[in-house]
Amino acid sequence: MNEHGIRSMELSPVPEAGERDAGHRSPARPRVELLVHAGGPQPEQAMRAAALWRIPLLMEPQEGAPGGEPNSFRGHRRPVIGIHLADGDFVVAVRENALVALQPHPGNARLILDNEKILAPGEQPLGIRLTGEGQLEVRGDAFGLRRVRRLRFERAWGAYRLDIDGTPSRDVRAPLRMEAQPGRLHLLHP
Repeated sequence: MNEHGIRSMELSPVPEAGERDAGHRSPARPRVELLVHAGGPQPEQAMRAAALWRIPLLMEPQEGAPGGEPNSFRGHRRPVIGIHLADGDFVVAVRENALVALQPHPGNARLILDNEKILAPGEQPLGIRLTGEGQLEVRGDAFGLRRVRRLRFERAWGAYRLDIDGTPSRDVRAPLRMEAQPGRLHLLHP
């Protein structure tokens, strides 16, 4: 790219969710204006970094994405799930996340779905997916399926594992908040 007058730099890959160090701090935002995903089987890592840093991401369209005209350049914005952790850290998920109890018989979990308070058995995994409309689809055995904008997870004690986009990420403690963040991920396609 330098030969075309475009200043570029190679970034080491952003750690996968399960590979983060003990400090769990998100990598610092690089001083670039565009990220380029060079390909690979799992583009979620690049999409999470782009959404976290709010930098547009240039990548090939994913399978099933609507096609454009040949030799055209297009872009669109997608929602992500923003996750505010108790330690002040912030992470994003581009598809889904889950909370799984790490202790047997942890008691009830207290959830606030938008403004509705719910008690749910803490030993049952809580699954959260992003809908095409940019809402959180929260699934729990105790209350079924709910579509909301915000979720707050509260517990008096106990550790949970946070899975991000299907990958075990880290151990977390309550409280934590999740919210749909429309348009945070800006994708560009050649």
